[in-house]
Amino acid sequence: MSVEATLENFPEDQPDVAAAEVAYIGAVSISELDISWKRRAACRGIDPDLFYPVKESDADDARQVCSGCPVREQCLEYALAANEKYGVWGGTSERERRRILRYRSQSQ
Repeated sequence: MSVEATLENFPEDQPDVAAAEVAYIGAVSISELDISWKRRAACRGIDPDLFYPVKESDADDARQVCSGCPVREQCLEYALAANEKYGVWGGTSERERRRILRYRSQSQ
């Protein structure tokens, strides 16, 4: 089961409990990541399949939702910290997130 599916099974008023129940992702524990921003996300209530297109070229509708999202930056930072390998997060594709991570690692 994915982290997202696991988190969705927990009550919204207990994000820390949900996070504590999820296994570690890389060097960052989900319990250390703030997920409260998800309550304000523009994608909340939209079919998740929209954000997991088969081809990157099919991600335009997801990017449109992300473009007006008030928590786009938090979403992207979450995806980078959690090493989300699939889907559109913060308006970025898997490839774009890999580029961001590469750039950040070279800049340090």
